[in-house]
Amino acid sequence: MQILDQERYAVLSDKNRIRVTLNPAIRGKIEDRWGRVVAHSVPYYNAVVNCKSLDCLLKCREVISLGKTIKFELDKFNMEKPKRFVLKDHLTWEEVSWLEARKNELPMIEVQRLYERSYPLDSMTPHFIGYTSRISESHPYAKKLPFANVGRSGLEKDLDERLFGIPDMLEEEVNAHGKVVRSLSHTPGVLGKNIRLTIDQDIQKFAYEKLTPYKSGAVIVMDAVSGELLTLASYPSFNPGIFESGISHVDWNALRNSQQTPLVDKNIMGMYPPGSLIKPLVLLAALEEGMITPETRFNCQGSVTIDGQVCHCWKSEGHGIVNLEEALRGSCNVYIYEVARMMAQDRLQYRLSQFGVGALTGSGLSGEKQGLLPSDEWKRKYRKDRWRRIDTVYVNIGQGYLLMTPLQMAKMMAQFVNGGTLVRPHVVQETSDKKRESINVSKQRLKLLTYIMGEVINHPKGTGYRSRVEGESWQMGGKSGTSQVRRITQKERDEGTHHGFDWEWKEKDHSLFAGFAPVGNPRYVVVVLVEHGGFGSAVAAPMGRDIMKRVMRKYGNN
Repeated sequence: MQILDQERYAVLSDKNRIRVTLNPAIRGKIEDRWGRVVAHSVPYYNAVVNCKSLDCLLKCREVISLGKTIKFELDKFNMEKPKRFVLKDHLTWEEVSWLEARKNELPMIEVQRLYERSYPLDSMTPHFIGYTSRISESHPYAKKLPFANVGRSGLEKDLDERLFGIPDMLEEEVNAHGKVVRSLSHTPGVLGKNIRLTIDQDIQKFAYEKLTPYKSGAVIVMDAVSGELLTLASYPSFNPGIFESGISHVDWNALRNSQQTPLVDKNIMGMYPPGSLIKPLVLLAALEEGMITPETRFNCQGSVTIDGQVCHCWKSEGHGIVNLEEALRGSCNVYIYEVARMMAQDRLQYRLSQFGVGALTGSGLSGEKQGLLPSDEWKRKYRKDRWRRIDTVYVNIGQGYLLMTPLQMAKMMAQFVNGGTLVRPHVVQETSDKKRESINVSKQRLKLLTYIMGEVINHPKGTGYRSRVEGESWQMGGKSGTSQVRRITQKERDEGTHHGFDWEWKEKDHSLFAGFAPVGNPRYVVVVLVEHGGFGSAVAAPMGRDIMKRVMRKYGNN
């Protein structure tokens, strides 16, 4: 046996004699656009017992029980099944010192220096940055690095391979009692790579704080030219640190069952009717299809009947006879309804899809939803009915089956005001400057409608006039939206209760705003969503103005 199985027994002997210890590399930092840390690793210490015999465990328990400095949880000892396990997590420095002074008495206890994730912005960023937790059994390093943490969501998960690094490896010769005889080799690990984001933590903080008076909402700030995301705020949120060592059932159920869905990133997972935010794009479609001109006029008397249904304007007394500029400036629904009478469903679908409605934005963010751009085919498949003219009416005012994420709204607005150039929203800084493609639409028509959106905010008859920027050398343009979440009855209209001021929170309209600045040479786009917040012009638009002022004061001259 000694001769024939020499190689096999030599390997087994080495396994008993040589102890290989892997220590996780320090995980890479995640930084904002200015190099300020938004996620990094901080050290902590564990005490790990590694016993292969009952005698080893008995001796370990005897020495520990005599110690008065450390109060270990002795019930963690399984006297019948000796194995490697964590005796105590997050040791104090006093406990580390006590163990290090007794290395000879306790060779079976290893003090590990480990790292856990810290997030300086706390609950302001976890939806897109994500969080880490203890390594899973399926991970390649699971057996040799059972105490390492890996990315579980967001960028921490998507970029885990870059952030994780290469573990440090130490080979030591040990005797039969597990005591180290000598060090054989040491292979230093490689630190995880740092990730630089496009996010500005100052703007992120400001936007998040603007949301806190409300129950639920989201804010996006994006560079309309490059697609860089300066802010991705989703409220309410959660402390990512609770997942580090395992979350309790009580805390998990509280997060999961909350009516305000704190675990959901509303910027990329929340799907909402865009309301009047879609109107500039609908009017562009009508212009491109040759159905109207800027001089085309319709008479708004407060409502119009289509397919036997009374379709109301938000202004019950009507806007009177209005042209395109007056209709968009005053957000006239009847003008949009008249456009819907002429609009073929397939052409409307094509024109909306040109600007990314109903498609993923290309951001690469995990969990992003594509919204819904309904069609005749979709309705026949999922609603078992054909497309009707009234369906086009609802889509034209951003209601009905049409759903968009706030990130889609931001991309749509950016491509609209930047002259029709495709952009890809992104949160990780990129070095390559790829050639940008243009959307096949008239630049002059885009310029006209962008100008009118400037009038929406800055003209005394514009619906957003109360949210204009004053005292600055620049102006903001944009469009507010109020999207219904339930049908309004005629009785409620007659009684004057259709505005929903006294409704339950879940039944109130969503408040929306998409703005850009500066007017004349748009560079930055802001999208604000306040779930069940009421009128967009009263709630979301002023918030968008305040956030844009903060952005322009910092970046307006860049």
